[in-house]
Amino acid sequence: MSKRLVRISAPGFHDALRELPPIMVHAVTRRGNSVFGKIESVQVGGITLTDTRFHQHYFAFTDLYEIVYDKVEA
Repeated sequence: MSKRLVRISAPGFHDALRELPPIMVHAVTRRGNSVFGKIESVQVGGITLTDTRFHQHYFAFTDLYEIVYDKVEA
């Protein structure tokens, strides 16, 4: 059985996320916090997510530990 979860960690955030469609991901910070949301934009220094309550969150790549998403959704 194959694994469905894909984990993207630094330093490959910018290139890997630019290629993804706007899907739902878990953004995990270096402090251990996690936000589940849809990727709205990928900038040079970070990403913007919109969570399930339609709040926007910006994460600098230096603050992120990893991005996790389900391969089936992508």
